[in-house]
Amino acid sequence: MPYIRQERRAELDDIIDQLGDALAMDGDLNYVLFALCKRYVHPSYNNYKNYLGELGECIAEIRRRILVPYEEERCKESGDVKGKMHSIICEECKGTGSLGMTLTPPTSPTKCSRCGGTGKLFPMTGDNRKERTCDWCGGAGEQK
Repeated sequence: MPYIRQERRAELDDIIDQLGDALAMDGDLNYVLFALCKRYVHPSYNNYKNYLGELGECIAEIRRRILVPYEEERCKESGDVKGKMHSIICEECKGTGSLGMTLTPPTSPTKCSRCGGTGKLFPMTGDNRKERTCDWCGGAGEQK
């Protein structure tokens, strides 16, 4: 919690020590956190949401800075789960993640979807239809 000044931490540490001495870990902490919210968080959706956000960040810090290193140390002492990782390949897509689609370009050219394969566009300008080359396929009539 780098955003809390050292002098403020000293004040909070005294309160935490007193609280830690008074709490049993069989629900007391849950009660204290709930009571703090109920008594000191001004009733509003955003305030409750912010309180929950702080609890969520606390969970993330505990997991990242305490739980993960603890588990890593236990794995070093006791050994990790044996066996190798298996990859399961989907039968439908063969591991491409694409059902019914190919990852390689088609072997035969496909008609340009803008000009319909003619290579020409006929935009309306006033009462005239003026022919021009398709800007998508460059007049080839095929998609690149």
